[in-house]
Order: sequence, then structure tokens, then C-alpha cells
Amino acid sequence: MGNEIRIKTVREGMGDVASMGTVVLCNLKGYLLEQQQAQKQSDGKEEEEEVVPGEEDLQSSMVRRLSDPVDDEKNARFVIGEGDTIPALELALRHAKRGEVLLVQTSPKFAYGPAGRSIGPSGCIPGDARLEFEVEVLDHLQLRLQRQGQQQQEEKEGEEEAESERGRRIRSGVEQEVLLRKECGNRWYSYGDFQRAGRAYSKGAEIAEAYLKSITSNGGEGGGEQEEEVATNKSVFDAYVACLNNLSACHISNSDFFKAKEVCISVLQLEPTNIKALLRAARASLALHDYEECEACLNKVCELEPGNSLAIKEKDKLRNARKNYAASNAQISRNMAKGLFKDEAKGKNATSSAAPSPSGPTLASPVGPTSPCPTTESDKSPKNDEDTPESADLVSSQVPSSEEKLSPSPTASTSNTFLFLALSVVTLLFSISVVFFSQRSKKV
Repeated sequence: MGNEIRIKTVREGMGDVASMGTVVLCNLKGYLLEQQQAQKQSDGKEEEEEVVPGEEDLQSSMVRRLSDPVDDEKNARFVIGEGDTIPALELALRHAKRGEVLLVQTSPKFAYGPAGRSIGPSGCIPGDARLEFEVEVLDHLQLRLQRQGQQQQEEKEGEEEAESERGRRIRSGVEQEVLLRKECGNRWYSYGDFQRAGRAYSKGAEIAEAYLKSITSNGGEGGGEQEEEVATNKSVFDAYVACLNNLSACHISNSDFFKAKEVCISVLQLEPTNIKALLRAARASLALHDYEECEACLNKVCELEPGNSLAIKEKDKLRNARKNYAASNAQISRNMAKGLFKDEAKGKNATSSAAPSPSGPTLASPVGPTSPCPTTESDKSPKNDEDTPESADLVSSQVPSSEEKLSPSPTASTSNTFLFLALSVVTLLFSISVVFFSQRSKKV
């Protein structure tokens, strides 16, 4: 990593460097860099620059800024160790002091990589882009350390501080930490990185959920006391619901509709009238072809907010999806019916080709006038006494009768009956499905 990141201190700061879990408040601007070959001075020596030891890649080239800033943030807050920003900036902030001004140059590996950043408040960043940041560290905050050491501090204070004041400080610390996770998620979401945004929202929701469970479990046996505790901590509750709603939006953007639906259900269990959760649950259900649940969510939105434009658009999508679904089912039924007709026709052809012709000669028929074989004197002569009834019966048994020639075989009759019954069942099912979907479309 030391070969691809260059950090230069423009102005010294004061105090201690940031530690893990510290919230760094800063202003920053980011620029795209154009890499150029290093020029040599007249004495043959390369121009010396202050670099981190071992930075051979960036040391061997000179860079210049391109166009306007691609990042411009004021009072941005990053928690060290949480991955709130790119690795190059987090490394620089990890060793920065209050009031320090830094110039950070980084390779694509520790910025946005080969994919770049497709969207952003100040502009997009192409893939494999080198970046330079101007960073001014304003302050260090210790919200997490304050919350983690809260119990020890309470034991030391004893009776000097009221219970309500201690609860207020704990609530404030939790709320700030949840809002930090939400702020980080919003930043990544605006960059189009929905996976990192989802991780930030999920972390904020976990912090808020743990806190809310702790106060409800310690709020006494009465339900009224628990409701009072939740009402007192409404700011934390609202931040919790907001993180869950944003997490469902990340899942929808990642086409993970099952998880999106689960998160929306969690929100609706807390707030049954939450409009955002109802709309996103409807979108997820529509993508999963759960048309009944989608319609129920949209009807609830229209009941709460008549004329909601998003709900009207989703209803149009639902109507079109149902029509397409009915048309697809009808086409499948027609294809199945065509296949059965073809199979029946093939069976009839095979049966007719296997049955003997009633008008044509058979191998066992005696030679008659139409036989191509010539007649002889022995054929014309009457039968002698040596001809026995048994031999006559044997010859006559080889000649099929007219009834035997015309009667179909039992196997062919059974096959035709089965095909006829199968075709009747399919036709009945097709008729029922057409009537069912036509009634459903009229209701919609």
C-alpha cells in the first residue's frame, strides 16, 4: 500500500491523532489527475518531492489536476475503522491531528478501482483514475467511546447526576451514532455503491434496535411504561425506521427482492402506515409476481394518501403485469393443446397404417383370377380323397374373414380413448383459466 499512496502535510495540526472509532469532522475536495512523465532539471537530477518512503510508482511521475473537483464536501464525518470512505482517505485521516491540512494522492487501487464511480453529487469518476484530495481536519469526536464508557461513568458519578440526565446522554450518543451510519449510507448510495450503503444502513439499524430493546426490557412490567420509554426515545426510533427503509431501497437496487420484502415487513410491523415501506413492499412483491400482496399495499397507500402519484404508477405496472401474465398462460395452454392434437393425429396415422386393407389380397388368400401366378392342370383338377378336413380347416383358418379385417385392434382403441380424454381435460382447464383471468382483469 505504501507504493501507491502519497500523503503530504500542508499545515501541521495539534493534539493527538485519531484512533479507531473516532469521528473525524473534515472538509475535502477531490480532483482527477493526469499522469505525465517526470521531467529532469538541467543538472540531470529529478525534481525532489516529499513522499512516503517506498512510493516508487507515484514518485516516478508528475501529475496535474484535470477540470473541476469531482468531490466537494463540507463538514463531512467519517468514523475511523468503519469503511466510511475510500482506503486512501481513511489512512490519511487515521494519522491526522486537529487543524491539520493534508494533500493526498492515490492510485486507483485505493480509490474507486477499475469500476470507477458512475454517479455522484459532484460528478462521476472513470475507472482506473488517479485522484488527489485536499483535506482539512476540523475536529475529532468520541461519540462511540462516550457510549461504551457510559456505565463506568455512571458508577463513578453515583447520586451526583439524575437518572433522567444519564438517560438523555445515552440516548443522544446512540442517536448520533445511528445518524452517522445513515449519513454514511446516504453518501455511498449517492455514489451508486448500494452494497456499501446497505452495510452502513444495516449497522445503524442494529445499533438502534439493540438500544430500543434494552430500554423496553428495563422499562418495567407495565405496557404503559414501555410505551412511554419508546415515546421518549422517538428520535432514535425514527432513525431506526429510516435506516430500515433505506436498506430496503438498497436491496431493490441490487435486485434482491426477497430481502427487500423482509425489511419492509419489519418496518410495517413497527409502523403499519409507513408510506415508503408500503410502496417498496409493493415494488418487491410485483417483481416476485405476488400480485395480490402488491395490490393490497398499493390500496393501503391510496387509502392513506389519495392521489399518490407513485402508487398510481405502480398500479399501472401491476395492471400490465397481470395482462402479460394472463396472455402468457393462454399461449402456454394453446401450445399444449396443439401438441396434443399433433400426438393424436400421429396415433391415428400409425393405427391406419398398421391395419390390413380389406380389399387387397393377403398372403394367406388362395390364388384367384387376379393372382399373377399361372394356373396349372393340377390346380384345375378336383381334390382327391387324400385331402382331409384337418388340412381344409388349416387353409381356411389362414384366410381372415371380413369381420376380422375391419375390426380395430384393442391397443389402438385404448390409445385413442386416452388421447380423447386427455384432450378433453386440457380443453376444460383452458376454458376455466380464460374465464378466471378475464374476470380478474375486469376487477382491476
